[in-house]
Amino acid sequence: MAKQGTSKNTITNAYPEDIVRKGIADSHITNLSATAGLPFQLAQVVEVEENTGRIRTRIPMIDDILDDKDLPWCIPATGRVYELPEVNSIAILGIWQPKSPFSLRIWFSAINLKFTNNIFDPTNLTGELDDTTQVWDNVKQMTDLFFGHVPGNNGRDFYTAKQKKINYKTGLRGKGKNSLEFDQTSTTLHQNIGEDNESKLVLAEKATLAAKNIDILSTSSNKTQRPVFADPLFQLMQKQINLLQSIITILSTSPATFNSIPCTANPDAGTLVSSLASLKIRFEKLKTDGKSSFIKIN
Repeated sequence: MAKQGTSKNTITNAYPEDIVRKGIADSHITNLSATAGLPFQLAQVVEVEENTGRIRTRIPMIDDILDDKDLPWCIPATGRVYELPEVNSIAILGIWQPKSPFSLRIWFSAINLKFTNNIFDPTNLTGELDDTTQVWDNVKQMTDLFFGHVPGNNGRDFYTAKQKKINYKTGLRGKGKNSLEFDQTSTTLHQNIGEDNESKLVLAEKATLAAKNIDILSTSSNKTQRPVFADPLFQLMQKQINLLQSIITILSTSPATFNSIPCTANPDAGTLVSSLASLKIRFEKLKTDGKSSFIKIN
């Protein structure tokens, strides 16, 4: 009777595909001395996961033996601020264990050398975390790896970190003197900062649009109109006309009085009366047809 037990030949005969796959992978890594072992690699993006920021990439030569579905996930190096790369673009990867390139991989977004320690530095959004347990749980979920030596495991204490005030300002720079700034309660778009043709749009509880000329266009209309002036301006001008009317009345009344002393009417009062009448006509026309030459609404 054959001896009972499990031998290497038995496992090989039972799972030949796994043995062959492992042998090819081991041979493949052994022959990649010129490529494997580098802490950073350039890789082609083959899949993007929008909700987590993870991507799958293919490193030339190293990943040639893997199907797309077998490629390891790469987690973003940045925190809340990252720009997902497009499929088939090239990403820079950091290999957690260079001698095991199929292990944890980290991808980096584009680095702009013009970034300085100002509001355009995305690290400004990093603040304190109250529950570090959840953070480590997220790491395990994203990497599909279990870390037994993290704080909180096996009696280890959590690290105490110095609390910091979050700077909510962050932004994006465009070409030239243009920028888009995000704050906790407002968003500001600048164009040609500091130039004569500077314009600015501020979106907050009260929106503000500032520019030399403003066109508000609608794709559903071909008619261009100009907005009438606001009511507060009309009210101010009406008070000015009323004041002029009072002055003319005093000057043209005969006999007029000044400090209870009778006096004759001013001979120039008639000219003022004509000017006031003309002003009233222009004011009524402004209220009905008045428009701004700097603002167009379509």
